[in-house]
Amino acid sequence: MKKLFEEYKRLVKKCSYSEKNYYDVAEVAEDHKFGVSAEGYPLFFIAIKEDGNTPPPVNLKHLKVRYNQQCTVIHENGMEEVGIYCMIQLTSTSESLCRIFLNIFQRYIEGLGDKSNAYEIKEQIDLYVALFMGLYTPAQSTVQGLWAELFLIACSEDPNYMINVWHANNYSKFDFDDGVCRIEVKSTGEVDSRKHKFSHQQLIAPVDGGLFVASMPVIQNDAGVSIGELIEKIRRRNIDFDSEYKLYKLVIEVLGSDEENFDYYFFDERVALEMIRFYDSKDIPKLKDIPSVYSGITFYCDFASIAPVSLEDYCHYNLISNIKF
Repeated sequence: MKKLFEEYKRLVKKCSYSEKNYYDVAEVAEDHKFGVSAEGYPLFFIAIKEDGNTPPPVNLKHLKVRYNQQCTVIHENGMEEVGIYCMIQLTSTSESLCRIFLNIFQRYIEGLGDKSNAYEIKEQIDLYVALFMGLYTPAQSTVQGLWAELFLIACSEDPNYMINVWHANNYSKFDFDDGVCRIEVKSTGEVDSRKHKFSHQQLIAPVDGGLFVASMPVIQNDAGVSIGELIEKIRRRNIDFDSEYKLYKLVIEVLGSDEENFDYYFFDERVALEMIRFYDSKDIPKLKDIPSVYSGITFYCDFASIAPVSLEDYCHYNLISNIKF
């Protein structure tokens, strides 16, 4: 797979066309191309067969799609070519969003083959457009909490498996759940504190499996690792397309409109690696005899006096044996 991010940076430096509908491009696959706009935004050009039917354009916060667009592309050798394309453009300066955009659409385009008409490609493009709809919504969680979950995925032996059981469905109470074993990830911004907030249900283990709490300090450090860098670290483990799509989808949904958080905050990976601890929910004190009229109960639990467990003792659970430090 061609490294389009490096190609993108090269084209930004080269771009000299401010004239409308003229673009410097590089080949991606077949007649499909990649280029940059006059503003320096990344663009894909999907060659299509014009049949007189043009789907409506898409205008999102950071994504634009135009069908049946006639434009002139300038190849690396200087040759000009006029063609009809579906143009897909990201309009964001976030490096991590740019990488997501390039990775998603490059995989799609490399599998396209010959030209199709606009409506034949619209259905699949709409699926990827939906991915970026999450940038309209408020953030669902903290950057610190998301970083901790991504860190655990990055430390796994099989990231495809780990991503598959990560927020496995809309009803899951736990961060990782394979139906037999569950892991709830908790983070703190202090090295000397393991006080975490729980809902009452998060500490009740299912009768048919195990439940563990992963506790780690997530400490800001300008020389550390960002959300975007953790995503790239996971992606480079040759995860499959379904896992990659889910990874991007959940991250975008969690960060929402705070897309600058992809690259703005950095956390100390060494501290997290050295100080992560796991606890069996059986060893954590529970609230008992709660009247049925109460619901939505949350509380803080201080783990200072609770003994952590060794993962080696629980390797009969696939979820636990998949974690390697």
